[in-house]
Amino acid sequence: MIAFILAVILFFSIGNADVREQEYSMTLTNSADISVMINIQMATVEIVGHNQNELKIESLSSTRPRASERADGLRSLYAEGTDNTSLGLSVTFDGDNRVMISSAQRRPGNFKIYVPNNVNVQFSESTPGYGSVKISDHNGRLEVNTTTGNIDIQNAKGPLLLRSAAGSINVVLSDLSDAGESSIMSTSGSVDITVPENISANWRLQSAIGDIFTNLDIVTERNPRQQGGASWGRSFTIEGKTNNGGPLISVRSDVSNIYIRKKE
Repeated sequence: MIAFILAVILFFSIGNADVREQEYSMTLTNSADISVMINIQMATVEIVGHNQNELKIESLSSTRPRASERADGLRSLYAEGTDNTSLGLSVTFDGDNRVMISSAQRRPGNFKIYVPNNVNVQFSESTPGYGSVKISDHNGRLEVNTTTGNIDIQNAKGPLLLRSAAGSINVVLSDLSDAGESSIMSTSGSVDITVPENISANWRLQSAIGDIFTNLDIVTERNPRQQGGASWGRSFTIEGKTNNGGPLISVRSDVSNIYIRKKE
């Protein structure tokens, strides 16, 4: 019986050797002079800011990403670098204050990436059907581009440069940095933005087909293209300000609605 139990334990230990959380980490200064550029294909990614001098990547996939045994000794022509993380990713530091994280093999993945919360982050994903990204607790500049993936930003300060061709964009600002303008645009998805009631900002809002809804006290300026009409032309740009104005936030959704709301 004891031998049988030991055999079962050994079997499950071997069988589940790859079913575990995998990590990669490197020291990285928490400075706005540093940029982290992320270009991971066929992946779902969560990015979390933390107040530490460390970049850490966790693979949340249930098994270790591995190509076919027939690929042993060969390299993928789709790869953008050499796997130096054991996670199917390539991480390089180019010596010019830029860290680049890219795919080292063409396989689906699920990653959680911790970055120092003051660095600049650039994320891009162009694989149709993939690319949803969530970013939270970050104080620095965020630049995100997706094709079909949704963009979810929580507890950020910006500036924000967000683009999605078909995905929806959800943003919750904890404050607004005066380090530059923000631009948030989805071609066919909705845009939902939550901000503190006392936010000081200039706003430029446009939806070609959809509508624009808000409960903020936005002091708007009359669009000069309106010829005596009492309502806004849907394809016209609405410009206004909250709390006497501040950094510009430009928001656009060509097809869907825009929602701008106070933080409860």
